[in-house]
This record gives sequence, structure tokens and C-alpha cells, in this order.
Amino acid sequence: VLEIATVMGVKGLDDEERIDSARKILGSGPKFAAFLESRGVEVPMKPSPRNPEKLTFAFAKTDQGLLALRDDPDPLVVSAVEQRMAVKSSIRATRMATFINVGRRGLIPWPLRYAGAHTNRWSGDWGWNMQNPPKHRDAKNGIREPLRDCLEAPPGWKIIAADSSQIEARVNAWLWGQMDVVELFASGGDPYCAFATDAYGRTITKADIIERFVGKGCVLGLGFGMAAPKLKTTLKRPIGGVSVDLPLEDTERLVSIYRRKNDKIKAGWNLCSRAIDAMYEGATFEFGVGATLVATSGQILLPSGNVLRYPDLKFEMGQYGRSYSYIDREGKERKYIYGAKADENFVQSIARDIVAWQGLEIMDRGWPIIGNTHDELISLAPEDRAEECLRDIEDCMKRTPVWAQGCPVSCEGAIASRYGDC
Repeated sequence: VLEIATVMGVKGLDDEERIDSARKILGSGPKFAAFLESRGVEVPMKPSPRNPEKLTFAFAKTDQGLLALRDDPDPLVVSAVEQRMAVKSSIRATRMATFINVGRRGLIPWPLRYAGAHTNRWSGDWGWNMQNPPKHRDAKNGIREPLRDCLEAPPGWKIIAADSSQIEARVNAWLWGQMDVVELFASGGDPYCAFATDAYGRTITKADIIERFVGKGCVLGLGFGMAAPKLKTTLKRPIGGVSVDLPLEDTERLVSIYRRKNDKIKAGWNLCSRAIDAMYEGATFEFGVGATLVATSGQILLPSGNVLRYPDLKFEMGQYGRSYSYIDREGKERKYIYGAKADENFVQSIARDIVAWQGLEIMDRGWPIIGNTHDELISLAPEDRAEECLRDIEDCMKRTPVWAQGCPVSCEGAIASRYGDC
């Protein structure tokens, strides 16, 4: 890092201050780009999420362009990439300090903002996000989340956490009538092995760790229009100590297989595009197979009765054809919406409503909901009733409200003294 500081012209400070200054520079997109250019490296770019007509730096930790620079022959470039990732991950230390300060006062609260996300999911509040604790990569034990590890039940109590298994993939198949996938989920089959079997042309079981990992990445990622470059990046990212670096032509083949096999889901993206048209035009459009959604002016009426809104929906013709955008919930920026992305929004909203209904059922049985992380519900029970609590929670999370009948939901639960061990 001292060498990087020298290249960047950081002078007149002691070594520790120069390192700190260099890291701050690396945390700036334009300055990091300038450093790469000074080393003769082509700066990786990507379409802007806010406006696909424009390009922006591909500096996110999941961007293939940035990840590729870790193999650059220039060791300073490799070090700069690693330092930038470290700088952008400093949120872990900030949240840990917050936990320590709050923990000194006694029991820690679980702050959530009701319907804080665009899709009506709960979001974090009070300056730290319990929905998304930063991950730590441990060479021996894989990925851990230190903030979860330090949350401990009071003496004599246990934490019970249950996660709704693959709920978005299940809702997506059910919503569009992809019945082969629905029946596979409902029968307790393994959709990851099933897809990998088609992809590899031979029977894949859970013993085939790499092949099943690829199948899992495809089943969970390709249902909302993910393209081959993003799939390549997703599979290359280590999860549980497993990662696969496939050639782009292989991920293109996987995308093609998924879309051919899941033709009903793919057709659903087209229906979502028509729903966006209807929202913009102020027309009424009913769509969906497992359940009926209704598009009206600027909003979607969900089967639960909840509403998903797209404020100030605008249309334009650009380089990539028809394009729509809406203003985000905070009113700060415009976000683009298209068929497959809208499908992801609708499915996530429906999944949220199912989990919320399940949470109410759990509370009706006398168990508190002390926390929520997306599709996971967390409760607390006396040690001698923990097993009873887990049974009730799992029973509730394997049921659906009347408006979601036929959706093959399931869950996995655990009991532990520490949340991280759940």
C-alpha cells in the first residue's frame, strides 16, 4: 500500500497516515480509475443501473471487470483492487462498534422499518442494517457473519430461526404455472440436482458438489432474466467454500437451457412487460396463473390485497428500445424497470406477504417474533420449550394463506444459543 501511495503522490506523512490516505483515495471511484489508467490498465465499465444508456465504473465487488483485475500481472493493481474491496467493506467494523456500544446498555433491539423496501419488505433502521450483516470469509470455516455470531440468547433461553426455503424460486414457478418445477418443489425433490442433470447430461446427486452448486446458482439466479456474464460472476463467488469459474460460452449455454426448460416463467416476463405498459397508460390488466395480479395506473394490486407502487412512471425510447423508469421510495433517484425485473419485484412482494402471514400465525400460537431477515423469522423460547417452538414455527412456515394456495412453500429451522449458529 505504501508503493501505491507513492504512485498516487501521497507525500509528507508517516507510513500509517500515508497508508490511510491511499486507502481513502482507492475508495473513490474516479481516483481509483485514475490509478488504474496510470498503470496502463483499461478501466472496466458497465451500463449504469440508473440509466442503461450511460456507462459507469464496474467497481462493485461482484462486477466481473473488477474481479478480473485480481489476475492482473501488475502486483500493484492486484493490491489496489484488494485494498478497494477492504475500504468498501469497512461497514463491518462500523456496525460492530455500534453493537458494542448498544450492548453495553443491556439487551440489543432489532430495529426494522416497516415496508422500508420498494417491494414492501422490512428494511434496517437506526443506522445499522440487521437485514444484511456484513460477511467475513474464513479460510477454514467458509463465510461467517460476525454480527450474527455475537447475538446471544439470555440465560435459560434459546434462539429459534427458520428460513423459508427458496421461496422466491417457488413463488416464481407457481405464479406463472411452471408446473413441473412446482411439483418438484411440492414433492420434496431437489431442483438444483434436477437442473444440473439436464445441464450435464447425466444424473447429478447431492454428492456432486460442484455440479449441484452450478444447478443452484442457475435455479436461484436465472428466474429473473439474469444474463450469462452475471451468472459467470455469481458462480465464481465462493459460497460455503465452493466456487466455479466457467467460460462465458458455458454460462450462455446454461442460460439457454434454463429459458428453454422454464418457458412458462420466461413467458411471465412478457406478461410483466405488458403490466408495465398498462401502469403507464392507466389501463387495467390482469395477469398471473397461480394467482391474479392487477395492473392499474402506476401500481400493481397483489393477490394479498397489498399494493406495489411505481411513482412517476415515465417512458422513453432509447438505444435499447422501449424503456420505463420510476422514482424510488426515497424520492432521490430514478430506477429502470422492465419485464424480468418487474417479475422479480412482484415475486419478492408476494413472498414478503406470505412470510408476513406466517409470522402472524406463529404469534397466534404464542411465540414472539423478535427479528426478521428477509425470508427468515426469528423467535425466542425458554430452553425447555425450544423444540416445541421450532415445531410450531416450521408448521406455520409450511402453510400458505388462502390467496396463495398451491404455492409449494417449505422451510428449514434451527435452535441455538447464538444467532450465528442457527
